Amino acid sequence: MTIDMSQFFNVFFDEAEELLAEMERLLLAVDVDSPDIEDLNAIFRAAHSIKGGAATFGLTDLTEVTHVLESLLDRIRKSEMALTSEHVDAFLSAKDILKMQVDGHRLQTAVDQDAVADVRMMLQSLSQGAAAALPEREGPVSGASVASNDGTYSHSFRIELPEVPQRDVDALAAELGLLGSIEKEPIDEKRWAFVLRTNESTDDIIAICSFVLEPEDLKIMEQPAVARQSGSATKSEDELGYGFFEPLETPKEDPGYGFFEPLEPPKEAVPPPVQASAVNQADTTGSIEKKNLGRREGDRNATQESSSIRVGIEKVDQLINLVGELVITQAMIEQRSESLDPMAHEKLLASVNQLTRNTRALQEAVMSIRMMPMDYVFSRFPRMVRDLASKLDKKVEFVTHGAATELDKGLIERIIDPLTHLVRNSVDHGIELPAVRAASGKSETGRLSLSAGHQGGNIVIEVSDDGGGLNRDKILAKAKQQGMAVS
Repeated sequence: MTIDMSQFFNVFFDEAEELLAEMERLLLAVDVDSPDIEDLNAIFRAAHSIKGGAATFGLTDLTEVTHVLESLLDRIRKSEMALTSEHVDAFLSAKDILKMQVDGHRLQTAVDQDAVADVRMMLQSLSQGAAAALPEREGPVSGASVASNDGTYSHSFRIELPEVPQRDVDALAAELGLLGSIEKEPIDEKRWAFVLRTNESTDDIIAICSFVLEPEDLKIMEQPAVARQSGSATKSEDELGYGFFEPLETPKEDPGYGFFEPLEPPKEAVPPPVQASAVNQADTTGSIEKKNLGRREGDRNATQESSSIRVGIEKVDQLINLVGELVITQAMIEQRSESLDPMAHEKLLASVNQLTRNTRALQEAVMSIRMMPMDYVFSRFPRMVRDLASKLDKKVEFVTHGAATELDKGLIERIIDPLTHLVRNSVDHGIELPAVRAASGKSETGRLSLSAGHQGGNIVIEVSDDGGGLNRDKILAKAKQQGMAVS
């Protein structure tokens, strides 16, 4: 039996686009001077989720960009460096690159590799330049966790996996490797174990492993931390080129860095773990069990709170067509039942009336499925307004009203282009430069408003700004130039 993997890829692509849209929304709303830690965490989680999914499906180009992005975000959210407007611009550029890469895999569109390299270099420069005391090396297996100044990691864990497919073992090796230094060894023919040296806690290990398997299936034991030899570590990193260049020599360790099958089994086994004291081992096990219990409770709560599913539009259209046929059939039954004697067929007529009410309710419910909130359109403009205002050296405050107003999906897709034209015109021609506004007694920051609302049986969409307005003379001159009759 052949499994169609395209459906799983499509689910990942849909989720990646949603996460990228949410990331952009949060970045545009973030207060650079006093960022909300929850917003920073949400941005970090979005990048981490995309990276995890990309690694699972082997999309290494996405993994490479999200890894650099995630590392910089992690430092900012941990207050190791202050958020700046330069960071926000870099994150937005990274979001655009990730969207381009997703489209490249999904739609087979071209990907500008030079732009990808530029964004990665920019993110790396920001990370290294702002945290010289905490150097970070780029690579697919190590780099996210920084060793202490004396060359040691604070923790060493032995992680024994249950029986899982080899691709999951490789994915976990890549993900856990981002926490520090990792080594892989076979337990038997079907099971693997990792030795992870890191500064992170067991909670972080469990959080990563939860993407692939159930936390309660893990066996994690802490070992005494082992010092890293500075010289050998430097040599290894130079040979690997920090993940950007081909190694000059064939490395002695796993050349697949956790992504590919090793060419041959490792010849040297990792020394067996030194058992901690009974008290320490009990404490560690108890902590993991508590974490597992909390995570299982959280999973149940998340399942209970889920209130939507993703359905293809073709299925919705098919359902609407079937309900349309049902309405026609119901109308035929109702028409033919009008000739029946109400006294002799009282129960039948009552059933027909009930069918009529149910059919109308079903029709209204199904038609509402195609309704989408105007926020689907409005969410496209904050980034566009920000970029255009920055390009024109203008200050613009963009506000929306009635984003929850619903409109048919088909109509929403038709009004996107006209609204985009109107919004661009408001920023480009309507709102003045800050100096001009100040000279006329206005605030230097212009206000652009986009609203939607019900009016009678219609939905009214308005674009307004507090700029200089329309120049009547220029409009009349243009009309005359095009041969229009102007009075």
